[in-house]
Amino acid sequence: MPDDPPNAEPHGPSTAPDMTDPEVGPVCAFCGGPMPPAALDEHGHRKAGRPARYCRKACADAASRARRQRQAATISAHLAAATQLSDTARPGLSELTAVLTELTRQLEQAQNGALAEVEAAEEEAAEARNFAEAAEQRATQAERAHRQALAAERAAQQKRLESERRLEDTRTDAERTRTEAWQQVAEHEAARGRAEAARDAALSARADLIDQRDTALRSVDELRAAQLVQAKQLEAVRRALAEARAACDTHTARLTLVEQALTETVADKEMLREQVSAALVRAETAETERDRARAQAEQAAAEARGEIHNLRADADRQLALITAAHQAELAALRASAQDARVRAERAEAQADAAELQRQVLARQLHDLRAEPDISSAAAGGQT
Repeated sequence: MPDDPPNAEPHGPSTAPDMTDPEVGPVCAFCGGPMPPAALDEHGHRKAGRPARYCRKACADAASRARRQRQAATISAHLAAATQLSDTARPGLSELTAVLTELTRQLEQAQNGALAEVEAAEEEAAEARNFAEAAEQRATQAERAHRQALAAERAAQQKRLESERRLEDTRTDAERTRTEAWQQVAEHEAARGRAEAARDAALSARADLIDQRDTALRSVDELRAAQLVQAKQLEAVRRALAEARAACDTHTARLTLVEQALTETVADKEMLREQVSAALVRAETAETERDRARAQAEQAAAEARGEIHNLRADADRQLALITAAHQAELAALRASAQDARVRAERAEAQADAAELQRQVLARQLHDLRAEPDISSAAAGGQT
């Protein structure tokens, strides 16, 4: 039975694709899956070092366990063969018992030594793998630090340019501030000159205001006197208005009486008309009886006609006189009342005008009284 090497792969065709096939990428030596892309440097080249055989740590650990199992199986096969030879030779070769015992001991020692070497090799391989992973991580960190250093250098250069630009802006602002300060000094000097001129003008205006105040006080006295005169005139106008109103009331009462008399006259006229109508009725009655007593009634009819004619003439004449008298008196009363109303309206208009003038004079007096206080306040503020 040929011996297999300790680290040989399992017998039989492998299902994993050939790693050297240019059309297929590298695959894992254990599971046959695709390998992750190799780590690259800043230039896009693959980093130096032995290429990985497994896609991940789990596959590497599984492959290591498979190798240990194969090595243990090989050693167990050798031990089984030695035990079989010992059992075959033991009945006839008692003298070889000691040799076999020694052989067994040596085989056990060989097995123990082989297992120790295998475990040591596995530990060294694990340490080497851990060291490689740590080295790869350190390389990645170094690459990241290098990139960060480049970015920091670019940021520092930008900050330096920004600082130079800010320094130039600061110089420009300082120059502009100095120019503005000189301009403000010149403006302050001009403002001081204007303030002194304004002070002199205020003193002159104060003297003018004092003169105006004296003139205003004299005007106030004159306005007060005029107000008293106008107040007296207003009182007289009010009395005249009251008298006109009383006269108007009197004429209105008389007009009412005349209208009542006219109403009574109209009633009398109606009464006369009724009497005339009654007389006409009586005349007609007499005419109807004329046929029965024409002879006796002719004289009575003539007298009745004469009486009727006289009554009609007297009634018409009396009615015309009364109506004319009443209409004349009524027209006179109406004219008098209209005249009284006109005089009353004129008096009221005069009273309103006088009241308005009094209010205007009072407002002017109030304004003139307020002007000295304003002048004094302005003079005090200028001082």
